Amino acid sequence: MEVLVAASSGAIAGLISGVIGSLIGPLVQWAIEKRRNRQNYRRELIKVWRDAIDEHIHRGTNVYSVEEFSRTAEYSRMRLYLSSESRQWIEYSIPERQALVEQGELGAWADEAGKRRKIILGEFAKLEQKWGLV
Repeated sequence: MEVLVAASSGAIAGLISGVIGSLIGPLVQWAIEKRRNRQNYRRELIKVWRDAIDEHIHRGTNVYSVEEFSRTAEYSRMRLYLSSESRQWIEYSIPERQALVEQGELGAWADEAGKRRKIILGEFAKLEQKWGLV
Protein backbone atom coordinates (compact mmCIF):
# COMPACT_ATOMS: atom_id res chain seq x y z
CA MET A 1 0.00 0.00 0.00
CA GLU A 2 2.78 2.40 0.90
CA VAL A 3 4.45 1.66 -2.41
CA LEU A 4 1.22 2.49 -4.23
CA VAL A 5 0.86 5.81 -2.36
CA ALA A 6 4.51 6.72 -3.03
CA ALA A 7 4.17 5.88 -6.72
CA SER A 8 0.92 7.77 -7.11
CA SER A 9 2.27 10.84 -5.31
CA GLY A 10 5.29 10.82 -7.64
CA ALA A 11 2.99 10.55 -10.64
CA ILE A 12 0.83 13.41 -9.37
CA ALA A 13 3.90 15.59 -8.78
CA GLY A 14 5.12 14.80 -12.30
CA LEU A 15 1.71 15.64 -13.74
CA ILE A 16 1.56 18.97 -11.88
CA SER A 17 5.08 19.96 -12.91
CA GLY A 18 4.27 19.00 -16.52
CA VAL A 19 1.14 21.15 -16.53
CA ILE A 20 3.00 24.08 -14.97
CA GLY A 21 5.86 23.72 -17.47
CA SER A 22 3.48 23.61 -20.42
CA LEU A 23 1.83 26.82 -19.23
CA ILE A 24 4.98 28.75 -18.30
CA GLY A 25 7.12 27.66 -21.27
CA PRO A 26 5.06 29.53 -23.90
CA LEU A 27 4.89 32.62 -21.67
CA VAL A 28 8.66 32.70 -21.35
CA GLN A 29 9.04 32.18 -25.11
CA TRP A 30 6.53 34.97 -25.77
CA ALA A 31 8.42 37.37 -23.47
CA ILE A 32 11.71 36.58 -25.22
CA GLU A 33 10.15 37.11 -28.66
CA LYS A 34 8.51 40.37 -27.53
CA ARG A 35 11.86 41.74 -26.33
CA ARG A 36 13.60 40.63 -29.54
CA ASN A 37 10.93 42.35 -31.67
CA ARG A 38 11.20 45.56 -29.62
CA GLN A 39 14.99 45.59 -29.98
CA ASN A 40 14.76 45.00 -33.75
CA TYR A 41 12.19 47.80 -34.06
CA ARG A 42 14.42 50.17 -32.11
CA ARG A 43 17.47 49.27 -34.23
CA GLU A 44 15.50 49.98 -37.40
CA LEU A 45 14.17 53.24 -35.94
CA ILE A 46 17.69 54.48 -35.16
CA LYS A 47 18.84 53.48 -38.67
CA VAL A 48 15.96 55.38 -40.31
CA TRP A 49 16.70 58.42 -38.14
CA ARG A 50 20.40 58.37 -38.98
CA ASP A 51 19.59 58.13 -42.69
CA ALA A 52 17.19 61.08 -42.37
CA ILE A 53 19.83 63.20 -40.61
CA ASP A 54 22.42 62.22 -43.25
CA GLU A 55 20.01 63.31 -45.95
CA HIS A 56 18.73 66.55 -44.42
CA ILE A 57 21.38 67.94 -42.04
CA HIS A 58 25.00 68.12 -43.13
CA ARG A 59 27.66 70.73 -43.83
CA GLY A 60 26.05 71.81 -47.11
CA THR A 61 22.50 72.03 -45.74
CA ASN A 62 20.59 75.23 -46.42
CA VAL A 63 18.02 76.82 -44.13
CA TYR A 64 15.11 75.67 -46.31
CA SER A 65 16.16 72.02 -46.15
CA VAL A 66 16.10 72.01 -42.35
CA GLU A 67 12.66 73.57 -42.23
CA GLU A 68 11.40 70.95 -44.71
CA PHE A 69 12.94 68.27 -42.51
CA SER A 70 11.03 69.60 -39.48
CA ARG A 71 7.80 68.65 -41.28
CA THR A 72 8.72 65.02 -42.06
CA ALA A 73 7.35 61.88 -40.44
CA GLU A 74 10.87 60.85 -39.44
CA TYR A 75 11.36 64.06 -37.51
CA SER A 76 7.96 63.69 -35.83
CA ARG A 77 9.01 60.29 -34.47
CA MET A 78 12.54 61.30 -33.42
CA ARG A 79 11.49 64.63 -31.92
CA LEU A 80 10.55 63.07 -28.56
CA TYR A 81 14.06 61.64 -28.15
CA LEU A 82 16.05 64.77 -29.06
CA SER A 83 17.31 67.33 -26.58
CA SER A 84 15.37 70.58 -26.34
CA GLU A 85 18.37 72.37 -27.83
CA SER A 86 18.34 70.15 -30.93
CA ARG A 87 14.57 70.45 -31.31
CA GLN A 88 14.78 74.21 -31.07
CA TRP A 89 17.58 74.34 -33.66
CA ILE A 90 15.58 72.25 -36.13
CA GLU A 91 12.29 74.05 -35.53
CA TYR A 92 13.44 77.65 -35.99
CA SER A 93 11.41 79.22 -38.76
CA ILE A 94 13.32 80.41 -41.83
CA PRO A 95 13.06 84.14 -40.91
CA GLU A 96 14.22 83.40 -37.33
CA ARG A 97 17.07 81.25 -38.59
CA GLN A 98 18.19 83.82 -41.16
CA ALA A 99 18.08 86.57 -38.52
CA LEU A 100 20.22 84.50 -36.13
CA VAL A 101 22.75 83.78 -38.88
CA GLU A 102 22.90 87.48 -39.81
CA GLN A 103 23.36 88.46 -36.16
CA GLY A 104 26.12 85.92 -35.82
CA GLU A 105 24.32 84.00 -33.08
CA LEU A 106 24.26 80.76 -35.06
CA GLY A 107 27.72 81.20 -36.56
CA ALA A 108 28.41 80.34 -40.16
CA TRP A 109 25.45 78.29 -41.31
CA ALA A 110 27.46 75.46 -42.85
CA ASP A 111 29.55 75.09 -39.69
CA GLU A 112 26.47 75.18 -37.49
CA ALA A 113 24.71 72.48 -39.53
CA GLY A 114 27.79 70.26 -39.36
CA LYS A 115 28.09 70.73 -35.59
CA ARG A 116 24.39 70.12 -35.00
CA ARG A 117 24.53 66.93 -37.10
CA LYS A 118 27.28 65.56 -34.84
CA ILE A 119 25.33 66.51 -31.73
CA ILE A 120 22.15 64.80 -32.97
CA LEU A 121 24.03 61.66 -34.00
CA GLY A 122 25.60 61.64 -30.53
CA GLU A 123 22.13 61.80 -29.00
CA PHE A 124 21.16 58.74 -31.06
CA ALA A 125 24.27 56.90 -29.79
CA LYS A 126 23.27 57.64 -26.18
CA LEU A 127 19.76 56.43 -26.91
CA GLU A 128 21.17 53.18 -28.35
CA GLN A 129 23.09 52.64 -25.11
CA LYS A 130 20.05 53.42 -23.00
CA TRP A 131 17.98 50.93 -25.01
CA GLY A 132 20.72 48.29 -24.76
CA LEU A 133 21.30 48.06 -28.51
CA VAL A 134 25.09 48.29 -28.32
